[in-house]
Amino acid sequence: MDTRRTNQEEPAGNERVVETEVQTVSTQQDGVLEGSLVVRSKAPGVDLVAFDARVSPLRARAGERVRVTVAVANLGDGRSPATRLVVREGSDGRTYHGEAAVPALDPGQSVELTAPTRLPRDLSEGRLWLSATVDPEHRLPQSDRENDEAWVAVEIRGRYDRDVDLGREDLVFDASGRPAAGRAFYVRARVHNRGRGRVDDADVEVLLVGPGTTTRSLGRRILGVPLAEGAGLDWADRFVLPSDLPPGSYVLRLRIDPDARLPWAGAGGGIAEIPFVVGTASVTVGPDLVALGLEPLPGSGVGRRTFSFTARIANRGSEPAGQFEASLELEPGAEGAGAAPCRSPSSVRRTTARG
Repeated sequence: MDTRRTNQEEPAGNERVVETEVQTVSTQQDGVLEGSLVVRSKAPGVDLVAFDARVSPLRARAGERVRVTVAVANLGDGRSPATRLVVREGSDGRTYHGEAAVPALDPGQSVELTAPTRLPRDLSEGRLWLSATVDPEHRLPQSDRENDEAWVAVEIRGRYDRDVDLGREDLVFDASGRPAAGRAFYVRARVHNRGRGRVDDADVEVLLVGPGTTTRSLGRRILGVPLAEGAGLDWADRFVLPSDLPPGSYVLRLRIDPDARLPWAGAGGGIAEIPFVVGTASVTVGPDLVALGLEPLPGSGVGRRTFSFTARIANRGSEPAGQFEASLELEPGAEGAGAAPCRSPSSVRRTTARG
């Protein structure tokens, strides 16, 4: 017997104009409710309204965590105390799956809130409506409660039947010389799927932890290939240190799934750390070409065997650089059963461009 819940149909009255003291206009586009408020006159007392609900990503697997962003405004003429906003599944208005704190708001003040929301695993595929409700316990004496709720839809495609467990091993960094402010370096790590289910993809964030636990993000990347059960991936990507970074001792931290979208086994996501020493930046005498980034052109490789990329290259030396050549190579990808095939560098023709 299939015990999965059926996703609720679109709520009635989702596209409407409410004309009391405030006009609320909501339109739906690709499952996202986009709204605007026109304040004609302030309501007496406190009147909180939830509007302009959005969800990211628009498509997710059952058991995954999504981010529901909602705007909350106080349309009354009195200051509203702090309260909370909860996100509920449309087919079960009693159980909430995410929440965010709503600060005290002055008359006419608004705030945008994001509530991380874990989707239940027993959802069936299709469109799921989520409701975001401000002051769900009705603790505040509001003049109007018809506008306390906003709706947004997410498309359910697939599910996580089991918890995710990705191992992080052999975290290293490569740099030409000692790392310094404004300089580029590579981060490499071995990622292994130790769980009992496939992981389609995940974000990877690299952070620099300094004295006093000051943390700066160096950027986010993606794993790029799905990892089947037991599969491994030698992941690597390029990062650039901030130009205002002072020399000193730091900790380089790699975190998989920084937004905790995946249902992790145990307490949490994949974190690995290594010591990282930043030296003093020096200007190279003569030309010093640095590759800053590599991005595929839109539509590149779709339905064809040829890929086109755009590379950003800078000269950080003390003298102009003449003409040069840049080559592009591919590295092996994931390994193991179900991993995406990838040709080795020796089997791929090197591409050369002039600059």
